[in-house]
Amino acid sequence: MQLQARTHRKSPRRRPLPFEVRALHSAIQARLNKSDVIPKTDTAHAGTLQKEMSVDATSSHDEQQSEPVTPQAAQAAECSTANYTRTPFDEKSVLPLFRNELNSLFAVGQALKQLENECHGKVQEKAIASLAEILGIRQRYFNPVEGAPEATSVLLDDLYQQCKNHNLKGRTKRTTEFHLFSRLLRGSDRKQASADAKILIRAHNAGQTAQTFAAWVAKQGSLSSILKGITDHEQAEQKEKREQSKNDKTKCAKRVESAVVAAAQAEAWSHLATYAVEDMPDDLVRMFPTGKTTRIVVTKKYGDQLHFYVLPYADAQAPAKDSGEDSGVTANSNS
Repeated sequence: MQLQARTHRKSPRRRPLPFEVRALHSAIQARLNKSDVIPKTDTAHAGTLQKEMSVDATSSHDEQQSEPVTPQAAQAAECSTANYTRTPFDEKSVLPLFRNELNSLFAVGQALKQLENECHGKVQEKAIASLAEILGIRQRYFNPVEGAPEATSVLLDDLYQQCKNHNLKGRTKRTTEFHLFSRLLRGSDRKQASADAKILIRAHNAGQTAQTFAAWVAKQGSLSSILKGITDHEQAEQKEKREQSKNDKTKCAKRVESAVVAAAQAEAWSHLATYAVEDMPDDLVRMFPTGKTTRIVVTKKYGDQLHFYVLPYADAQAPAKDSGEDSGVTANSNS
């Protein structure tokens, strides 16, 4: 016996009948007409919008909204801007107040300057007392051993060692005990220490002591005045030495010789001419050294004469002066 399988087919969806649609529509309309759904009037709707737009102080930042600008507020702002005018400048009332404040500022500046002067005076007094103390130490320990280089060297070495203990290093052949004392006083301020040493050396050379130093400074004016005098004297001496060096014939000759040698090493010289010795006058031949010795000779022509000039050397005599102001050997250009 064979069983026939049944296939279940999906029945098509039935369309609602017209009277069913009308019944559904009636039910929806009845729900809308119930008493819990009451249309709001214009007045109630406006009140709701006003509440929604108001800002609650306790609400979060995201929930806050800007307060609406009413036409009355906008009109009031326009009237306020239109009625605003700049206050006129009253010179008679403003300038006296302005001048009073400027006078007060000037008075503050004068008080500040007076305070600075007072502080500077106290610092100067302390510096003078400290330098006088250095003179006293120097006189108590170095004066008794003057003329004894070994004892002086021991004191200087120990003084420098004390400076090194305070990380104050640096010593040359020109470093004196006054420089080392000043280094201990000023610490790392080497410029001020050098200035103090110059003043102390000047005072020591002038025979000043720890007791007379303050009066000596007052007579000179101040520490700054003494230092300025020392600096001016040093500059004048240096200028004089430079002038003497410029006018020193030997030094000038050495500078010229160095320049000639440097030019030869740089191959800046070029060969001009060669003459046989027998073809030259004897006086001219005697001017030039023999062997490997070199002598610089400068020639210049004056009319029908040739003038020869040489530099002053220690191993050679300067040429004799001729009738003119030029110094050198004169030869006739026709010879």
